[in-house]
This record gives sequence, structure tokens and C-alpha cells, in this order.
Amino acid sequence: MKRILLLILLLMVFITTCAFASEGSVYEDRFHNTFRITLPNEWQSNQVHGAIFGATAPSHSTFKIYIDVANKEDPFSSKKEEEEFATAIVGETNTVKDNHHIVIDNRDALRIISFDDKKSTYRIQYTFYKKGVIFVVTGEGELGQLDEDQSTFDQIMSTFKFLY
Repeated sequence: MKRILLLILLLMVFITTCAFASEGSVYEDRFHNTFRITLPNEWQSNQVHGAIFGATAPSHSTFKIYIDVANKEDPFSSKKEEEEFATAIVGETNTVKDNHHIVIDNRDALRIISFDDKKSTYRIQYTFYKKGVIFVVTGEGELGQLDEDQSTFDQIMSTFKFLY
């Protein structure tokens, strides 16, 4: 009886572990030891120039993570600085369509959605700060994919965890 109970318990642990593993691919930044994130299984991670991490969706939308050292305690200490940053980060060809705050791993983050109407593309940018490090996470794709990709990007960002 004890063996059967033990076997059932082990089987349940194995099934739970397999189910958890199938929820996505975990990437952990071991070089800088800064974050961990989970991507959908069908996404492919890849090298992106200038980024510490990049991934591509089956729809060919991209997801990139950049980190940089902050030169001040709070890079967005005023609404004016935040708006100037949003305008500068999207560049001349993009138009800011949405700009608001969200929470990523208990930290305030700025999420900017912009469009490049000439190319029919979008960019979703998440920017947040912790202990002297600025994180910039960018998702880009075709404008027709925005609704689906935005939901996926937000789901990915909900798995973002700081390692320090």
C-alpha cells in the first residue's frame, strides 16, 4: 500500500514538472546576473546586435532586451522627463500612440506603444529601472499583429524577475 501511494505521489510530481516545463522556455541572464524571463515554447531565442537577449515569434515579431547603467537615481522623476524620453526613444519616423505606467516585478515601468505608418509596423517598449540599471525591452512587428503580439509581450513581461 505504501509503495502504491509513493508511486502515485512520484507520478504526480513528474506530471506537474512536465506540465510546468511545457509552459515556456526560461532564459536567465547568467552573464550579468540581472533577470529571468519565460518565453512561449514556439519562440526562438537569437543573438541581436547590441542586445543581451533576443527572440523571434513564429509571426516574425521580435523581442529584445537591452540593459544600460543609469546616471541618476530615478530616470523618470518628472512627467516632462518621461515625455521627453518617450519622444526620443521612438525616433523621428514613429508616432507615440500610447504611453502609460505598468508594474514589472514590483517595479514601476513605462510602456510606450508607437507606430511607423510608412512601414506599417509597431514598437512596444517597456523601460524600467533598478539599482543603477535601466532595462529597455522592445517588441516589434507588423501593425496587423499588434493586438495579438501586445497580449503575448505583456504575458512575457509578467514573467520577468530580477535576480538581484
